[in-house]
Amino acid sequence: MIAGLLEAQYEELTIEEKIYNLRKIVKYDVPEPTEYYFRDGVRKIHYIIVLQDRELYKRNALDRILRFLYFLEFQGLQFEFEMGMKDTDLVYVKVHASDAVMKHYANLYDIDIDDAGHNYIADNDWRYKFRQTELTENDRDVFKRRGKPTSGEIIILLYKILSDPLTFEEKEVYGLDKMIKLGYIKDAYPLHDGPWEHEDVPKKLWNDRQKLSYYWANFPMWYKEAPINLLETYFGTDISFYFAWSTNPRYIQRVCNTTNDIMCPICETEGCHLAPLSSYCHTSIFENILGTTIQYALVVAIWVAVFYKCWSRRECTLSVRWNVYETDVEYKIRYDYKDKSSFYKKSKITGKIEPFVPVGTRIYRSGFTYIVLGLLVSLVVGYVLLLSFMKSYAAYLLHDVSEPRKTLLLSCIYGIFQAMFIKCCSMFYVKLSVWLTNIQVPKTESEYEDSIIYKMYLFGFLNNYIPIFYTALLRDNLILLPGEFLLQLTLMRSSGFKSDASIPTWEREFYLMKTIKSFMVFEFSEMMIQFGYVGFFMSMCPLFGPIVFFSNILKTRLNAIKLIRQFRRPIPRRSKGIGAWNDILLFSSYFSVVCNAFIIGFNTRLILFAVHRIYLDVEKTFFEFVFSRFDITDLPSGAHRLTGTDCIFAGQRYPPIHKYKYKKTNEHYAVQSCKFIFIIIFENFILLLIGVLFYFVNAMPRRVKEQLRRDKMYIKDIKMKILEKKLHNRLSRGSSLGHGHY
Repeated sequence: MIAGLLEAQYEELTIEEKIYNLRKIVKYDVPEPTEYYFRDGVRKIHYIIVLQDRELYKRNALDRILRFLYFLEFQGLQFEFEMGMKDTDLVYVKVHASDAVMKHYANLYDIDIDDAGHNYIADNDWRYKFRQTELTENDRDVFKRRGKPTSGEIIILLYKILSDPLTFEEKEVYGLDKMIKLGYIKDAYPLHDGPWEHEDVPKKLWNDRQKLSYYWANFPMWYKEAPINLLETYFGTDISFYFAWSTNPRYIQRVCNTTNDIMCPICETEGCHLAPLSSYCHTSIFENILGTTIQYALVVAIWVAVFYKCWSRRECTLSVRWNVYETDVEYKIRYDYKDKSSFYKKSKITGKIEPFVPVGTRIYRSGFTYIVLGLLVSLVVGYVLLLSFMKSYAAYLLHDVSEPRKTLLLSCIYGIFQAMFIKCCSMFYVKLSVWLTNIQVPKTESEYEDSIIYKMYLFGFLNNYIPIFYTALLRDNLILLPGEFLLQLTLMRSSGFKSDASIPTWEREFYLMKTIKSFMVFEFSEMMIQFGYVGFFMSMCPLFGPIVFFSNILKTRLNAIKLIRQFRRPIPRRSKGIGAWNDILLFSSYFSVVCNAFIIGFNTRLILFAVHRIYLDVEKTFFEFVFSRFDITDLPSGAHRLTGTDCIFAGQRYPPIHKYKYKKTNEHYAVQSCKFIFIIIFENFILLLIGVLFYFVNAMPRRVKEQLRRDKMYIKDIKMKILEKKLHNRLSRGSSLGHGHY
């Protein structure tokens, strides 16, 4: 009874009095604090604002903090204050929003909490019983809205209230982001629904976090479906679309014989030695297992386009299911844009005076960005050329090592150094992308995020693919071990994983890892790079498909564990899809056609076979057509490690006895012309198939379109009945008034 009276007295205090009385609160004054609730055990904590105790003794900081909290209290939010237990200099402000307040702001921000959602629309028709869990087998009924906002929508609404700066009592109130940037507030974050540990809790009492921890963020469940709908409820549509995309496609003659020919050395300095052609024969078997054939490349190129179209349909279905299909991009000017803009003009769209950056300044900043990108391209290309030079020099130093051990050793070293370079560069992707984007100063949040996305993918594209293009498309100019391509890809992908430090879970989630805004951008970039490896290079390395498949599973589960157990709860966001990543996905689908065409044209024997059969007479064998002769006496002295008069090398060159010694033959130009003709035909054929596919297969499935049409007709009928009822009542009142008059 006494505790209840004291609690009531505490609630009557002003915010300023509560702050100054923090140190006077002892155990017998008010009830003990409870986890995830206010001290009364009824009001749930939705958000945490962290203040520093020393800032409360600074007049200017205190005024800003009080004005901010009074404004929030005026909006209907409720607070409770706690001193830090681990760090006594921290003050935790617990924030609660009642159902009435949330309903008011849901209507204000166009979040329809009364709509039950299109949960009856299945997001996937290809489902297998062994992959389902309790969260996915009955998802059409489990995730119906109950007429109030979900926990994720509550956080969305609270973040909008905290972030939107307004004028309160004729004074400007800074938003949450600016308060944190200026140092008045140390941090702010939403709370998880509860602990993630579930061992000692009955299943019926599990919260959403515990359900996700058991059924999703759990390696024994690696083969189970991701509970996409519960993810949308808990994390919002932005993160849910990422995991929906990452799990979408999971359920989608040899020259070597007994010959005495000698291969020419790979370098021209002393110490390089000759090697029999037979020493390379046993290493070429792997290349012909689903190797670079036109049929396989055709399948890969079409698969990428089909993947994109299937994802577009699923994305559309999920956006309708989660009631975000008609969500518009929010036009909100960034605070940094306002701070860095010294010019103002009247907006033609809103009619208000808004800050703007002059065209000359934008051109200057964009030019600087392009210069940095050019330097990055030069760095990557320079490093690739340097590695190739070092590889040739290492071959000279290892002249005593026999083939194929030497080539295998050099390939391993080359792949390791390339993987180290990729890993080192990837550490700066996010920071460099954010830094360049901040220089450009985009106007809105959507422009800011799209700019970071494009830069992140571009950096990853340059860093990961340029070395592969060099190896794949120029291999005719290299003595390449067939297994080298797989080795390089495997090392480069394995370098993308690192052990995550174990971060303890404290009573306050302040000590959990902070979920930065660019976290999902980085993860999406990694997934897109993997998708590019499959689409661009799987015709060169078929086994890379399974490598990406299993690394995708591992990456998805690691991210799930991070989000559920190690990270603070991220602020949910409403989005109707993966946004700019769709443009990158479409680019990848078209670029894969070009890439596979060039790989087949320049890195296979297909064109050589065709030209030899059509262009040449039968007197010249295919072996003689593919390889050219080189006089050993033309090599530097000391390079002759084997007896013989000549060696062979790949290419169409005149023999040593010809008057055009070692110059390119007419057959060489015929082969090159046929390669480009093949590339043009192959590209146009695949692009025609893709165009037909995109034309006849709509982004919105027919069942979804039909259901939306029925919903609109149903709503229209309800409105007509309401109007008829109003009209009938109006006519009835008019009739009664008419009888009364007479």
